Amino acid sequence: MKILVGVSAAEHATAVIEFASRMARESASQLIMLHVKPNPWKHCKGYLEDVERDQIDRDLACLPDTTEQFMGDSRRSLEEAGVDVKCIVLESDDPAACILLVAEEEDVDLLVIGATERYFFVERILRPSIATRIIKGSRRPVLVIPS
Repeated sequence: MKILVGVSAAEHATAVIEFASRMARESASQLIMLHVKPNPWKHCKGYLEDVERDQIDRDLACLPDTTEQFMGDSRRSLEEAGVDVKCIVLESDDPAACILLVAEEEDVDLLVIGATERYFFVERILRPSIATRIIKGSRRPVLVIPS
């Protein structure tokens, strides 16, 4: 069995990973941790010159990636606990579509994702959350861990 867990930079990512890792340990499943980085230039098209974007990209590359560090630390502790772990970090403008694509490519049996509370009713209607889009678009079971 394969379990795909979506890892975000949200504060409750630890709870989601812990829950999924317990499931993986108890069922002798492989745990695939996936983090989808947003495209940093998605909303900046036309505002910056290519030279400026290249310089900012170089500057950003020098900064530590806390999510990748978090995933690396989680991976080490899970491997020590005997869990078969695979980590994937991708970049996409559409995290929900990327998660669904990886779920299909990896042929996972279960998706485990976290969901944060959305406060604005209009925002929920006009722009559904990533969790909502995954639930609606997945052909596989999805377990949502609330914050």
